[in-house]
Amino acid sequence: MRDIVDTIIPFDVETLTKIVNYHFECDINSRCRERRFVNGRMVFSHMLRQRGYTCSAIGRYMNRDHATVIHYAKNLTWYLKTDVVFQRKFDNVMDEFLNNYNPVYDMNKEDLKKEVFSCKSEIKSLHLELSCLKKEQRESNKVLNRVEDLYNMVAERTRKGTEKEVLIKLNHFYNGLYH
Repeated sequence: MRDIVDTIIPFDVETLTKIVNYHFECDINSRCRERRFVNGRMVFSHMLRQRGYTCSAIGRYMNRDHATVIHYAKNLTWYLKTDVVFQRKFDNVMDEFLNNYNPVYDMNKEDLKKEVFSCKSEIKSLHLELSCLKKEQRESNKVLNRVEDLYNMVAERTRKGTEKEVLIKLNHFYNGLYH
């Protein structure tokens, strides 16, 4: 599993800050409570949460409390549904940051090394998780293969609407078979 990031990576945040500030015509680090500033901070915090940053780390970056970031997360969906202009700006920020921006180009050598090691670690973790899931799937398939003929027979012979009756009869049958 991916570790939760508790510190802000500067190149990631600086670019996101510029993009959000541009599209919302605000400064997300400002203490201003105008709607465009709040909306900008809401989108900014949402995107960092999606990238695995903690509410505390995001709040510290914006000079806000972690509870503010939680509040933004709770209200984002409602604003997206009810405010068309906000939805458009949100989509523009998402598109520009996720599709057109690659932070690798802004990284120095040391940051690139850290990113490579982090990716290697995540790949190992994902391979381990994948092998565990494959093992679970094999075990599950063994159980399904064992009773597949029974399942097929019941599925073929049970008429629609009689499922409860068949279940009761099968239950009676199994109770008598094993007692």
